[in-house]
Amino acid sequence: MKTSRSRKKAKEPVEKPLIKVQLDERTTITIRKMEMLKFWKERYPAAKVI
Repeated sequence: MKTSRSRKKAKEPVEKPLIKVQLDERTTITIRKMEMLKFWKERYPAAKVI
């Protein structure tokens, strides 16, 4: 007689802070790290955190 395999529990997603950034009038993105803001500021100098 075979034993049943144990079921893996689904990992709960870790809540990470999300930061909304407005690149221009129409474009808003969400980033996870403030280091990425530096990257977007190079491409969109008027980018701002909402």
